[in-house]
Amino acid sequence: MIVAEKTIFRVHASILSRQSSRMSSILKERASSDVHEGLPVVTVDDSSHDFKHVLYILYDPNGFE
Repeated sequence: MIVAEKTIFRVHASILSRQSSRMSSILKERASSDVHEGLPVVTVDDSSHDFKHVLYILYDPNGFE
């Protein structure tokens, strides 16, 4: 799970890591001992609005050609 502002995004780390080496680094570096619903929580500094758009790009990179 990734938290941006007060929004929780339930995402697949493997998909994000495969699509972005930077996102892979963030997931590894910022993995905390925080757990929500049994899943690790990573907090990012981005706004939830901006992070939502990052997820659109990472989940469907062909949609932004």
